[in-house]
Amino acid sequence: MPAQNKTRHQILEQLTTETEAVVLSQFPEAKVLLQPSNTLSKLKNPLKNFKDSDQKAKLISQITLEEYQATLQKLTRLIETPVRDYQDEELLYLEQQLTDLLGFSISATQEDHLVPFVGGVMMACPHLKRTPTDELADHEEILEADLSQKRSFFGWFHPSQLDTQAKLYEKYYFSLPLHLSPKWQLNPKKEALWFKYKKLIMINPTREVAVVGVLADVGPYHLVRAQFGGSPEVIRLGEVWHPATKGKVAIFFVNDPENKVPLGQIKLHQKLSLKAKEIDYV
Repeated sequence: MPAQNKTRHQILEQLTTETEAVVLSQFPEAKVLLQPSNTLSKLKNPLKNFKDSDQKAKLISQITLEEYQATLQKLTRLIETPVRDYQDEELLYLEQQLTDLLGFSISATQEDHLVPFVGGVMMACPHLKRTPTDELADHEEILEADLSQKRSFFGWFHPSQLDTQAKLYEKYYFSLPLHLSPKWQLNPKKEALWFKYKKLIMINPTREVAVVGVLADVGPYHLVRAQFGGSPEVIRLGEVWHPATKGKVAIFFVNDPENKVPLGQIKLHQKLSLKAKEIDYV
């Protein structure tokens, strides 16, 4: 069946089945866990047939680690060869894997809007002026990054007195080349209103770290060297310019209608540990 004719559910079912085959090839002892009518994501109490607790813990940690490493490898490949088809099977499956790992929903599309690039190079941006009287000395850290001489594309973060939200929005801001979007060309004011302070996540698979922030500026306008921009704090916390990363990261929307996902750094390996602790060993 052609990929474009498959539903998202069918794609995920097919790729999950393929993942089971990979797990079995490397961990034959897991065969008892995989019943024909179930997938790894549907199993409940999968270790009930194992009597030895040490054996249970060892097996489940191996399987979880295997999935985690495979996810990072797929994300690295995506960054190296960015997708153009947002219905690509590999991208859809990767979105689901990352959603499961992070504990909240992420995607490259949201309400028929697309991130201009899923993978690319992120450039370091200066601090943005938050109010008309904002000065570099008013920012708390990384002052060597300097202060932009103009306000954000979307305007001031606050017209006068800064509140906590305004400070966080500037601290963890992203810049995306929205001017490339066909919708932007048709109606830039409407698109700007939709994208303003939209929650995003930058993921650095090389350093196993991510940063949740908001879209607060438009750019870069010259895309030869970079496809995204990030605040000084995003660059530092995301280890974007670590020699092993060389600025190459991925960007996704955070689907958070109830605003429960906090802004800031996420260490991916810690999410892996939490996932293992949540498993029912009964």
